[in-house]
Amino acid sequence: MFERHSQQTSDDSPFFLTLTTQAVHRPFGGGHNPGLVDQVSLPPYLPDLPAVREDVACLHHYIAQADEQLGQIWTALDETGLTQETLFIFTTDHGAAFGRAKATLYDPGLQISFLARWPGVISPHSQINALLSNVDFTPTILDLVGISHPQAETTFHGQSFAALLRHERYHQHRAIYAEHTYGVMYYPARAIRTERYKYIVHFRPNQPLILEPHIITRCGEQMVNQYYSSPLPGEELYDLQEDPHEFYNLANNLHYGQVRRDLRSQLFTYFRQSKDPLLDGPVPNPSADHTPARTFERLWRRTDDGLYEIDLPPIWQNLPDQTATEKML
Repeated sequence: MFERHSQQTSDDSPFFLTLTTQAVHRPFGGGHNPGLVDQVSLPPYLPDLPAVREDVACLHHYIAQADEQLGQIWTALDETGLTQETLFIFTTDHGAAFGRAKATLYDPGLQISFLARWPGVISPHSQINALLSNVDFTPTILDLVGISHPQAETTFHGQSFAALLRHERYHQHRAIYAEHTYGVMYYPARAIRTERYKYIVHFRPNQPLILEPHIITRCGEQMVNQYYSSPLPGEELYDLQEDPHEFYNLANNLHYGQVRRDLRSQLFTYFRQSKDPLLDGPVPNPSADHTPARTFERLWRRTDDGLYEIDLPPIWQNLPDQTATEKML
């Protein structure tokens, strides 16, 4: 396709191409190098079980496939002479499909891949260590290609990090924000993350976090019990410097009381500024007839009958410190 573009258009004709791959999307399919099972390093939030090791080995196998596909695209750009004039971005939409990662607001669920290449514009062989968010992508791309937006400051929630890619002076975010509303079930939560802390608010606490079966069952009974039996707290606070894997919730620790209050204030200020739909109450399910959602409703009833309510309560009833939070909103 790159060759066809270079042959059929003039030298200054722009093009845009987006490609997706299912290589690392579940179900993995079970293919992997058997030798990887004993070699893979497991993240601390996964139990060291044979089934988990095999699952992670499958992920590594398909990451290698995706890497090969990426190399083929780069080669095609080089062979057609388009490399020097092409901004190439590789990224993903969420964290790895494991328990305590995908569909959660913990760091393994928020961390995504991001690789950018543009010879002569982006500094090669460099790594970025800064707080970035998906909402920064659009202003960054416009900045890199030289397109100005007359109302950028009011249109975009994010900010350009093009200067960071060029190794120029850059004022990074003091905090980034994350959200989850729907996955396989209604699980509205919002989070703020700084360099040191993560603060999460759950708007439907006291229910277990339900994830897709292929994420949980491969992790063994230990993870199944954790997710189906442990109710979500109203708030979570983590000191990422002391607890990088977010195991110890400090929301009720008096020593971190001021940190909790400051982060909550910042989070709900952004909540208002971004016109979060939760301000109007529970968000309607965009795919209410989607089969997996119905499956999980049945699973929930079967697991702990009577706790799951189809008619959601008013959002304000589930806010921590209800009166204080309503005042902030």
